[in-house]
Amino acid sequence: MLRNANKVSSYWNATDQQDALEFFDFLMDASYCYDMLFTGKLERQYICTGCDSICRRQESYRNISVTCNAQVRSLKGALDNYQAPEYLTGDNLYDCDRCKIKTVGKCQTWIQKYPSVLTISLIKYDVNRESGCYGKVNNLIKIDLELPFEARCGGQSNIDVDEIEDGDKVNGGGKVNGGRERSRDSGHNSRGFGTENEDRDLDLVSDASTTDTNQNSIIRYKLTSIILHIGASVASGHYVTVVRRQQEWFLVDDHKVSRLTSQELDRLLNNEEPTSTPPKTERDRIIDNRNTYLLFYTRTM
Repeated sequence: MLRNANKVSSYWNATDQQDALEFFDFLMDASYCYDMLFTGKLERQYICTGCDSICRRQESYRNISVTCNAQVRSLKGALDNYQAPEYLTGDNLYDCDRCKIKTVGKCQTWIQKYPSVLTISLIKYDVNRESGCYGKVNNLIKIDLELPFEARCGGQSNIDVDEIEDGDKVNGGGKVNGGRERSRDSGHNSRGFGTENEDRDLDLVSDASTTDTNQNSIIRYKLTSIILHIGASVASGHYVTVVRRQQEWFLVDDHKVSRLTSQELDRLLNNEEPTSTPPKTERDRIIDNRNTYLLFYTRTM
């Protein structure tokens, strides 16, 4: 894979340190068969507090980035915050097409279509206001082996407001100067790692429907892999992977593969009682909940 990545782009030099999430995005761009398994759809709803107009935008996503600061104790709590209403103020005012001014707005995000493989990145850094440098946040967060999501229709909210119609956009107009939106290149590289006909035998739930919001059901995921970042700084470090194979879990550290014990898995998922005891061994230092970075969940229903 690394040899092929270097053929597609010289940016991925095997001797350089790169971010795992950035490589994941590159890999998705390079392979259609991977991208269609990891891509979902979400809707962002913007409400102008001045005229009460609504702008709805749909966009694709491959990864959900959730903030894991000191106030967040669990993955479910971080996901709730991701879909909670957010007010757009200060330097992040909403640019309303109807009012023709920048004003305070309200934004809320709903997941409309759930992919076969859900990727969640844990944002564990903050910015030093004086130096402008990023610092790693080493707090514990409880991670679930299984995640249920309620299929809901974000566009059918009960808010009694007018809706802007614009044929060139998705149910509305208006712009926002920041917030949680993250643009990405949606193109695919034909020189990539796979084709549409590959990996048809993967044990994944079919993703043929265009949306999950028309289903009155619970969508369930099972944790299958975790990427850990080992290092005191976000600028450097080492990545290892913990992966599930049937009912067992394995630690993959470069060429070394070893089986995880149930106690190690509990510690990694933060299912144990918090302790101030420092790691006793190098392995304990690696299998640490504070190192969790990327979570991969496979859809089961």
